[in-house]
Amino acid sequence: MAAPVISEPNAESICMPWDMSDASRLKVFGFSCRPPDPDASPACIKLLTFLKMAHVPYEFVPMFEHQLAGAPKSKMPFVQASWLVDGKKLGDSHFIIEEIKKVAATSLSNIEATQGEKPHGNSGVLELDSWVTPHDAAIATAFKVMLEESLYWATVAARWINYDNFWGVIAPAYFGDIMHMPGILTTPVGWSARKSIMKAANGHGYGRHTEQELAEKLSIEIHAVSTFLGEKTYILGDRPCSFDATVYGYLAPLIQFELAHPLCELVRSLPNLMAYIARMRTEVFPELQAAVSSEDVGKIPSDGE
Repeated sequence: MAAPVISEPNAESICMPWDMSDASRLKVFGFSCRPPDPDASPACIKLLTFLKMAHVPYEFVPMFEHQLAGAPKSKMPFVQASWLVDGKKLGDSHFIIEEIKKVAATSLSNIEATQGEKPHGNSGVLELDSWVTPHDAAIATAFKVMLEESLYWATVAARWINYDNFWGVIAPAYFGDIMHMPGILTTPVGWSARKSIMKAANGHGYGRHTEQELAEKLSIEIHAVSTFLGEKTYILGDRPCSFDATVYGYLAPLIQFELAHPLCELVRSLPNLMAYIARMRTEVFPELQAAVSSEDVGKIPSDGE
């Protein structure tokens, strides 16, 4: 495995708004930490991975605490910080990341105007993709859209649409272990939640396919990611970039739980995808890997530095 390339902020980092004080720390409202990954939700994993790679400190707030209160789009993740969109809550991982990039660019420009020269060091956020060519960014964007808008439904199919997986694994984990609901509520809440997810899947079109049809369609996309990744360390080469946050975020959930599903089994059968997921887990979230084997998983850190 390649040597870790994810490091903590150092003296050479340019001071950004999120570095000013603990009070300026970004609050991330997600689902729940699921070692060895930072969350059970693909979009939440994507955002948290980006923040760690870009050295943006955050405070994680799990769903059983926030209950989606104030969520701008009634979905996770959403965030809030004094330096972001005038302190208002902001939803959708795409818009959150893009706004953080805008803040970094504006801060860098202001520092340069004040000092009369380009500041030494790096911003973390802007440095992450500084080496990516427009051609590679275009290819990675296509994969990003495929993962977020299509392959996402592989996780939905394995977790929610598959009856045995949902009631045998997901419902007890989500509503019992994660949401801390009494056992008597697991069935009615699980039934209602699954009905809502199934309705969304049907509206999108994926819920209208048989499990075999879904597996045939989405397996092509999983193979495409595996083929493009090849023997590279990261999705675009030997260095990580923001697109890796999406690739890892949408592949890892397929192997988080021991689910009997052809798409989960496919990911497990592809050595380069499994090595990639393990690499991202180890280099970006080493503290969670230690927690997996710990006797007290409750001591998992909730803050990102």
